[in-house]
Amino acid sequence: TMSMQPANSQPTATSTTATPPSPTPRKTSAPKSFYNVGVLFPFQVNDLDERDRPVRSTQFALDLYNGMRLAAKRLQTEGVLVNLFAYDVENNARQMAELVKNGPFQQLDLLVGPLYAEPYKIAQTWATEQGLPIINPISTNRRLVEAAPNVYLAQPSLDQQAEG
Repeated sequence: TMSMQPANSQPTATSTTATPPSPTPRKTSAPKSFYNVGVLFPFQVNDLDERDRPVRSTQFALDLYNGMRLAAKRLQTEGVLVNLFAYDVENNARQMAELVKNGPFQQLDLLVGPLYAEPYKIAQTWATEQGLPIINPISTNRRLVEAAPNVYLAQPSLDQQAEG
């Protein structure tokens, strides 16, 4: 399932502390039969060319998303149902603040992205409060994971690369 939803509204206040709270895991009594994954990438749907093809600056986001779609299909053959929900999240903190208040968004089990710093801070705070894991698929900045037990990097940090 794919849904692209822009979220344009007023921001909400967020507080930042030196040490973020530990995530509160969602309580489940049994394994789920499906997982909802929010993909928060800058797809820039409004900038698609006249043939509905991505412009050069958004191709990487579509390539990442298409790889995730292939992985979801593979998992389905192994009995794991993954529903991908694509959200067009640009470098707009206000947009992200509205998105985390969206009812369907609150049903997600995992976040991948967003890729820009300000929306990422809002998403990471919300994910921590909800006990959800959040994955940054392109960053190598280990500071993103140091004080946040629910944050993961898909790429090894530069320090980790240097050790290998």
